[in-house]
Amino acid sequence: MTISWTLPAGYTTSDIVYLLASSGQASGVQTVPLSSSVATTGPATGGVYTTTFQGALLSNLLGGQVMVGVRTLDASSWVSADRLARATLPALVGTGTCTIL
Repeated sequence: MTISWTLPAGYTTSDIVYLLASSGQASGVQTVPLSSSVATTGPATGGVYTTTFQGALLSNLLGGQVMVGVRTLDASSWVSADRLARATLPALVGTGTCTIL
C-alpha cells in the first residue's frame, strides 16, 4: 500500500510516526518504524512524500482490511490527528478498495 502526504509547516520527516492497523480499525492503530517494510521517499513536487507499506506487514491480510497512515509529533509532546487510509484487500485476485479517513 502506498500513501502520499505533506508535512505541516516547520516539521521534518523525523517528526513523523508511521501507523498500521492490521485489523482495519482505528482502535487497533500501532506505530511502526521505517524498515524494509515501510519506506518513505520525497519530497516530490509540492512537498509531497510517498510512504509504501509492504512485505511482512501486509502478508497475512489477503481478503481482509488494513489501515495505514502517518501522525506528526514534536518535542513539546504535541501530536497531530492521525491521517489514515483503509484498504480492503482481495482474497487472491481482483481489485481492492481504499478509503481515506
